[in-house]
Amino acid sequence: MRVFSLCLLLTIGCRADSGNKTPIDLSSSNADLAGQDLAQSPTADLAGGSYTVSTVAAMRQGGKPGRYSLTAIVTAKTPSTKAPKIFVQDAGGGDFSAMLAQCSSGTTHPCSVTSLVSGTMVGNEVTVTGTYIKAGLAKGGSESFYIEGFTDGAAGTIPAPTALAATDVARGGGKTANWFQHVTFTISDTWKMYDWSPGEFVFTGATACPYQTGFAMIPTSVSGATATAACSGTTAQPAGQLTPPATEILISTEFYTAFTTSSDCRCAAKFSDKEPSATTTLTGAVEGFLLYDTAQGSTTGYQMFAPLSTAHAPLTNLL
Repeated sequence: MRVFSLCLLLTIGCRADSGNKTPIDLSSSNADLAGQDLAQSPTADLAGGSYTVSTVAAMRQGGKPGRYSLTAIVTAKTPSTKAPKIFVQDAGGGDFSAMLAQCSSGTTHPCSVTSLVSGTMVGNEVTVTGTYIKAGLAKGGSESFYIEGFTDGAAGTIPAPTALAATDVARGGGKTANWFQHVTFTISDTWKMYDWSPGEFVFTGATACPYQTGFAMIPTSVSGATATAACSGTTAQPAGQLTPPATEILISTEFYTAFTTSSDCRCAAKFSDKEPSATTTLTGAVEGFLLYDTAQGSTTGYQMFAPLSTAHAPLTNLL
């Protein structure tokens, strides 16, 4: 989410799973923060009634928030065990076939199956029931699915990753049909560092780690794209871009235990992460997940890209 206060920070006072130093959730797109659900829609509370059995694609294209039951393949899951999120996709793949389903630790959309969700395996066919929120997409709104019930299943066949162009994953790429999908692309117009402190990834008011949950890059061919300052110590975060262009690529640390690059100047060393330098670049074959979010209280949405691992996004010249 874009800027929000520390009082909304995910799992405050409980920042490491099982006593480790890895943050519970450095997810930029996390809609459940410190026990509060930041739902973007007045239809957020849809308690009661039965679940509509649907495919992911039919649910997403139907345009109606409500309570749904989805049977789909787990294509990825985030590291958190306290507020786990899984990416699920219809077995046949295709446009609109993927969704990010989250097990909220909040009270608006309580999840009583946290351990089951966090314990599932990538590749399993699962059935998730829960509340789907689709708010103001015509104006750049949001989509969320809050898990209420979960049934694990046997291993299925994971849909093949979706091949995109590198430009498709930019902030303004607008690839609605591919949101929440595992995507691959090849960067020929080398990306360079552009912003260590994008507003979308700032935890405003934080007094303990994490403070920053992602950074931004931009193709070298984009004219007039002057980078912000890089990290210059461990006590402060440099100022971010004020008016970033649609060609900017927001890089999320959704899979932070495998993708261990961080622009969080005050916390990177604590979590043994590598920091991008002023000369850090990215080119060649890349893969991860295409995400979408919207600023709390805003109708302006943005795409972001979450690399699956450091190997899947081999950045150069890290510190």
